[in-house]
Amino acid sequence: MQIIILVLGAILFVLSFLVVLNSSEQSNRLYPGSNIRFLATMPIAVMLLASCPWLISIPPEFSLFKTLILALVVVLTITYSAWVDSRFRGGLVKHAMHVQIVNRQGKSITFKRALWRNICKLILFPLAPLSFYFMIKDFRRQALHDKLTATFVIWTQDIIDSAQPESSIKVEFR
Repeated sequence: MQIIILVLGAILFVLSFLVVLNSSEQSNRLYPGSNIRFLATMPIAVMLLASCPWLISIPPEFSLFKTLILALVVVLTITYSAWVDSRFRGGLVKHAMHVQIVNRQGKSITFKRALWRNICKLILFPLAPLSFYFMIKDFRRQALHDKLTATFVIWTQDIIDSAQPESSIKVEFR
């Protein structure tokens, strides 16, 4: 069973990568492309896939201990991700790539919205290739979990400023 889960995870990774690789999306000064979003998602996805397969078993090898550990890993991952998304506008990888998560007004999202965003992200993970496809077609580069939670992943202000140096107009949300 563990091998099957790893193989399915690898297939999702490859399909998502192929969707991103074969996209002909136009560059955007405010919203990062699917390649940046894909790379920013991979560390948490790899961590979950690496920690979960050895925990998952099917009957008759059902183990309450393994189930509780799996649930704890998922809850801690979602809670941590929600905390960094609401507190710091994204985790280390997002900051390294100069992107941030904001609400419609361009402000930090609340912990409640970040928690809902991460729950949606986990639930929709099997649809990752489809989510990347919709993100590529959307002007605002919103994935399915972003649409459900009214959140946006945008470049940080320094990248926005460097993308339009000839203009003194700052990007503002209204």
